[in-house]
Amino acid sequence: QFWVVWMLQALMFVGVVAWIAHRTRAHASWQRNVFLGVLLFHPDIVQANAMLMTDTLFMAMVFAVCEACIWLLSQKGQRSSRWMVVAWTLIGGGFALANLIRPTGLPFFLLALAALTYLRLSWKHLALIVGGFILVQTPWVVRNYRVYDHFLLNSAVGGINLWVGLHPDGDGRYDLSRLPDVQEQMKKLTTADMELYSAEQARLLLTQHPIQSGIRFVQKGFGLFSLAKTSGYWFHYANRLDQGITALLS
Repeated sequence: QFWVVWMLQALMFVGVVAWIAHRTRAHASWQRNVFLGVLLFHPDIVQANAMLMTDTLFMAMVFAVCEACIWLLSQKGQRSSRWMVVAWTLIGGGFALANLIRPTGLPFFLLALAALTYLRLSWKHLALIVGGFILVQTPWVVRNYRVYDHFLLNSAVGGINLWVGLHPDGDGRYDLSRLPDVQEQMKKLTTADMELYSAEQARLLLTQHPIQSGIRFVQKGFGLFSLAKTSGYWFHYANRLDQGITALLS
């Protein structure tokens, strides 16, 4: 049922925007309101295929963990040491879950550690956060190593996506029909080896042809621009009852 998916997606997305609005309420201005409006109604083609996109789930998870961090910092001296040990370990686990949802969770985790260090969180609690992260992340890393015989923190798609997107014979989309050399390599290599090979090819394109690569990134941005934001669900429904329920719940 698409409407269930859209309900969850809409609630998580609007929840993130509401969180930002709440956290910036002391800095009310027209610039802030414009930013929130653009964020709330931003066009994004990936949300037009009626799937629960990891982007929305990832944002919701990151903001939930950040809010938990802010709350825990305010609880200093008000909770028992054992309680704080469990809480900060769970924070690390939350960042790991975000990282498992989207690989971009790792930079967010490192930024959070830097911010908490700046805010003078004790080294003991910082170690607990890292420990919680490792505890949740390790089973997936072990699984990847057993399957691919390579160390893979998350997934094996980043390199191939970059290489195909930057490939001079392509048009920026993930269209392998234009790229026989990529298809040939995919037949020869395992998934993990293909990821490493693709990442190296993408690195060469970025370093040897930086201007062309920059132009391609801009072209991709405009090419994927669409006005089918959360209104995209209309294209997927024939049942007006589903449409109405989705609109109401969203």
